Amino acid sequence: NDGEGSVVFTALTYDQDDLKVDGEYVESREFTYTLTEVQGDAKGYTYASRTYGITVTVTDNGDGTLSSTLAYYADEACTELLYELAPFSTVRGN
Repeated sequence: NDGEGSVVFTALTYDQDDLKVDGEYVESREFTYTLTEVQGDAKGYTYASRTYGITVTVTDNGDGTLSSTLAYYADEACTELLYELAPFSTVRGN
């Protein structure tokens, strides 16, 4: 948290090797991440208790490029996402 309530994450980069499962290349693969706020003891601050899941699906386009899609979900019913993720990119494999 930057002190203003914004959270910035390092960009995620995927390449062809990320589409390997048990030594074999697959056409598409999901990567799942969990986002939680580390609970601290700062006075006057209420820490978020929700856990968010982030799923990135990386797909081989068959032309030497990869594409990716991003999905969010929460452990509780909520209508807004409290965090914005930094852009992520896919890169051409070797």
